[in-house]
Amino acid sequence: MIILALMDSKNTPQNLCVGDDSIILYPRMGGKIPESIRRKVLRQWLEGYTRLQIARDNQIGTGAVSEIIKEVKSTDSEAQIDLLRETAVILRRQGLEIGFFAQSIRLKRILDGVGLTDGQVEDFALHLSVHCFKRGLKPDEFMDVMTNISFFSDDLGFPVEELPRYITRAKTLLEKLYQEIEDLKIKQKLVMEKYMLQ
Repeated sequence: MIILALMDSKNTPQNLCVGDDSIILYPRMGGKIPESIRRKVLRQWLEGYTRLQIARDNQIGTGAVSEIIKEVKSTDSEAQIDLLRETAVILRRQGLEIGFFAQSIRLKRILDGVGLTDGQVEDFALHLSVHCFKRGLKPDEFMDVMTNISFFSDDLGFPVEELPRYITRAKTLLEKLYQEIEDLKIKQKLVMEKYMLQ
């Protein structure tokens, strides 16, 4: 972009911003740039916008944008500011917004808080997708089932991790009861046959 200082009909200096696809004429502002604009400039710069985009959006010259960034770097940690900027630029190149990154940080903190690693969560997501595919379930439906199992566990008064063992014991008991019923049916049949023969 080229910044040209021009004079209008009242001999007031103007900033002419010549971009790739347009020419925008901004009046040159006098005095200090308002704090609200300075904050917006910094936020946009950290979000990965170019100086030209920031200048156009705030109707100031790119030199003013550079000056604001320079002042911030002189008061804050320059390395940290540059790292934030680089992160934002990478996110924008990937088509992601800074808000997406913020959500990722929040999720990471939650996982750290409950003691789960990235690898564990990735493995769970892979197993979940296979499990749901085989059973024709959507992942959110499966998560609803897991929530219900947790409530069910609380109602029965035993931990979720004991549920497989509980189900196995119940299945064994049920099979035993079925076998006893079959044995009784056989005994009943034998008794009936015996009395019918007499």
